[in-house]
Amino acid sequence: MPKHRFPPKPQSNKRKNKKVPETADEFLDVGIEHEESGDRWRPGDKLKAGRFYEKAIDSYNTALQLNPTSFDAAYNLARLQYQLAQHPELTGSTHRSSRLLLKTAVDSHRRCLALDPANEDALFNTGQVLCSFAEVLIEYRTAPVEAKTEAAQLLVEAVGTLQRCLALQEAQYAALQQTQTQAQEAGDDTSMDMGDEPASSSSTPSEPNTTEQWAIIQPPTTPSTLLDTTLALLSTLATLLPLTNLPHCPPLSTTLHTAQHLLTTTIPPLAHATSRESEAALSRANLLAAAAEASYRAGGPLADYEAGVAAAFDGVDGVQALCDRADAHIQLAGSVSDDAVAWRHYSFAAQYLAGAAAAEPGRGEIHVARGDVELLRARLGVDVAVRSRGVLVRNAGVYYRGARRLGGGVEGEAAVKERMVVLESGGEGVEEAARGIVEGGEAVWGVVVEAVEEGLVGGEWLERVGGRVGGEV
Repeated sequence: MPKHRFPPKPQSNKRKNKKVPETADEFLDVGIEHEESGDRWRPGDKLKAGRFYEKAIDSYNTALQLNPTSFDAAYNLARLQYQLAQHPELTGSTHRSSRLLLKTAVDSHRRCLALDPANEDALFNTGQVLCSFAEVLIEYRTAPVEAKTEAAQLLVEAVGTLQRCLALQEAQYAALQQTQTQAQEAGDDTSMDMGDEPASSSSTPSEPNTTEQWAIIQPPTTPSTLLDTTLALLSTLATLLPLTNLPHCPPLSTTLHTAQHLLTTTIPPLAHATSRESEAALSRANLLAAAAEASYRAGGPLADYEAGVAAAFDGVDGVQALCDRADAHIQLAGSVSDDAVAWRHYSFAAQYLAGAAAAEPGRGEIHVARGDVELLRARLGVDVAVRSRGVLVRNAGVYYRGARRLGGGVEGEAAVKERMVVLESGGEGVEEAARGIVEGGEAVWGVVVEAVEEGLVGGEWLERVGGRVGGEV
C-alpha cells in the first residue's frame, strides 16, 4: 500500500507572551509548539523529537478535557497519535505498543470526525487510519478469522469514509470551476488561477491588547487533491478484496465494480492533469494483483491467479513497483500448499527485490525483505530448497547484516534476525548472538513473534526466546 499522506495540521492562535496555560486554546497552542519542536529535532534526534510529540499529545488531551468540542485539538491529537504509531523509532515503541497506539488513533479519529462530519481532512485521515489498523490485523498469514473479520469491517468503514470525502471534494471542485467560469464570462480578471496558493491573512487588532487572531483559509480542492483521495480509496479497496468472502462484506463483484469505475473513469483524467500517471499505474497494478488473489480465494484456478499477478505489473516501472511486485509473489506463495509452486514465486520475489536493491542500495527495508524471502525458501520441502538450505540461510544473514548497517529504521529488526540466523545455522558468533537475544528484552520478543507468524522460523522459537526474555508463550 502506498505511503499514507495526511493533510497538514490546522494552525491556531500564537501567544506572544508565554504564561502557564489555563484555557483549552492555550493548551492547544502549547501542543502545537511542542509538536513544532519535535519537527525540528526529528532529523537529528528522533527520540528527543518523540518526547516533544508525547508532550504535544498530553497538551492536546488537556485541551479536549477543558473543551470536548475543540475540533483543532481533536484533529491534532488523532493525527499525531497515528504518526507515532507509524514511526515507532520516534518513541522506541515495541510492535505491541505501536499497535495499541494505532487502535487509540482510530478511536481519536472517529471522535474528531464526529465533531465535524463534513470536514474533508478529517474524512481523509479517518479513512487512512482505519485502513492502516486493518492492515495490522491481517499482516500475518496466520491471522485468525476473527481478526480478518474485524479488519474487513474496518475496511468497509474506510471505503465509506473515503467515498464521502471524495464526493465532498468533487462538489467543491465543481463549484470552484463554475465560479471561475462565471468570473471569466463576466470579464473578471481577479479570478484565482487553480495553481495559485491562497495567502494566509490575519485580522488587525482594533485595540492594542486584543488577542491576535488568525484567519484559517482552506486551500482550494485541486485535481491533485482529488487524485490523493481516489488513490487512497483504490488502495483500501485492494486491501478489502481478498476479504470479501467474509460475513458483512460487500460481494466481490460489487467491490470490483467500484474499483473498476475508479480505474476507468475517475483516475485517468486526474492522473493526466497532475502528471502522476506512474503513481496511478502502480496503484492500478496493486489493485489488479489483489483482485487476482480474491478470485483465487473465491475458488478460482491457481493458473488464473498466477497469470493475474504477472499481468498486473506489466509496463509498470520503478523501485516501488519491483517491491510491490515481489510482495504480490510472496502473497501468492504463502497462499498455496504446493511447495514447488511456492518455491517458484518466492524465487520471483527474490529476483525483483534484487533489482530493487541494485537500483536503491541504501534502502534497508529492501535488504530485510530479501533476507525474509531466503528464509521462506529455506523452509520449503522441495529438493532444491533442501539442497540449498545452508546457502539460503547464510544469504539471509548477509542481507540482514547489510540492513543493520544501513539503518533507516529497520536496524533493530535486522539485528535480531541476523542473530536468529546465526543461532539457526550454528556458525561463528553463536555465543554473542545468544547474548544479544537474552539482553534484547521485549524488542527481541516482538521480532521473534513476527518471524514465527510470517513463517520465517518455526514455532519452537517462541519457547526458545520466551524463556529468555519473559515473553508470553
